[in-house]
This record gives sequence, C-alpha cells and structure tokens, in this order.
Amino acid sequence: LAAAAAAASSATPFRGTGPTAAPWASWRPAYLRSLLDATADTTFSVRMDRDTLNGLHYSERCALKADGGADFVVDHVQQWHLSNTDKHPFHVHLYHMQVVQPGGCGWHEHGEWYDTIAYVPDDRIGVRGDERRAANSGGTTTCLVRFRLADIGGRVVLHCHVLEHEDAGAMAWINVVADDTNTSDNSTQMPAAQPCCQPGHTCSARASTCVSTPVDLGEPCSASTVARHAFVAAVVPLLLFVCWF
Repeated sequence: LAAAAAAASSATPFRGTGPTAAPWASWRPAYLRSLLDATADTTFSVRMDRDTLNGLHYSERCALKADGGADFVVDHVQQWHLSNTDKHPFHVHLYHMQVVQPGGCGWHEHGEWYDTIAYVPDDRIGVRGDERRAANSGGTTTCLVRFRLADIGGRVVLHCHVLEHEDAGAMAWINVVADDTNTSDNSTQMPAAQPCCQPGHTCSARASTCVSTPVDLGEPCSASTVARHAFVAAVVPLLLFVCWF
C-alpha cells in the first residue's frame, strides 16, 4: 500500500497542466451537444391547451407540419417557442430539449436539457392555477428551446404530460424525414399524411375538402370521414322529424 501511495497517478481530465490547462469538457452524443451557439434550421411554435396542440385535436393520420407545410428534416437544429406549458407540460419523445432562453424558464435552467417543459415563472410558483391565469392575462409565457433531430427518423410524438389532457386530444406527431443530403438508414420517410383540416375547419359531407365551420374537429378529409358526416347529416333531421311527431 505504501508503494502504491508513493506512485501517484498523473491521470487528469484536463488537457495540459498549470495555468495553461484547458477546462475539462465531457464527450456527448450528437443529440446532447450544446446548441447555445447553434443556428436553427427550423423555427416553430407550439401552444399547449387542455385538449388540443396548436389548436388541433390528435389525429393518427394528420402530421403536424412546420411553417410552410413541410415535414421536419433529420439532423436539423430545431428552435421551438413553447407556450402555455405551466398547466400543460410539453413532452416530446425521442429527443431532449435544451433551454436557450436567457435566464432560463422558471425552474428549467438555461443550457440544461429536458424531455418535458413546464414553465412557471418564478413569481408564480405556488400560485393557484386560476390566480396564475389572471396574473398572466396580458400575455402568454413562452419558453425557447433548441434540439437536434439526430439519429432517428419517422414519427415523433408530442403531447401534454397530463395524461388526462393527452387522452382528450392534446397530442400530435411530426414526420422526421431525410433530405437529399442525408442518407441515414434511420431517416425513414413515413407514408404521406392525408390532407388535414386546420383549426376552424372540418370535413365537408359533400366533398373531400375542408370547409369553414365554428367547430374544430381537426379531422383529415378521408373517405370514411366524409361518409360519416354525410350519414349524420342525413339521419339527424330524420330523427328530429320522427321525435316531433
């Protein structure tokens, strides 16, 4: 033991010695490498609500699209603005998000990585939900995050981490695809999603198109949806007639 103690190891996590030694930095996989100084390839906004995400109810056939109606590209750096997450925590599968908002987002520290964001400003931690909403009536609190769509392509699920809200429809998915310069085997192009009705529109019973209505169903204009709307449009008046007489 004495001999072992005398032979002190020279191993060190630092490069060099003395005042010129470089600070130690850990090796991280691609999806956890700092993006604080990165330039975003795609910017996007997500608003969480009790039963919708970006105003749309979940549809297994309708992918959430980037601005301009495009899919998301593998290995691209994403910069997303997340709003209304204090009561509806935002969770994304497969990727972690780095908080890049100066000063952080409440208890989410600047530069740290998270798979769920629930931004409650410091001055509202411990405040009841209704009082918190009243205090925030002048605007929506937003958290700025970045992440890289590294290694994995295909469907990526996003949802409210209050599972009751997720089950009510506060869930969506994006399609992560390869571009012409990326040939990763994991960058799988998913089948094209059907046309989707946007907020404030629903499927017409007379044609496979989206029409403006006061009700947001967030449904794709598929043949089955059109048929269902046509059936309801035909049967409901008949039932009302029978009940009247």
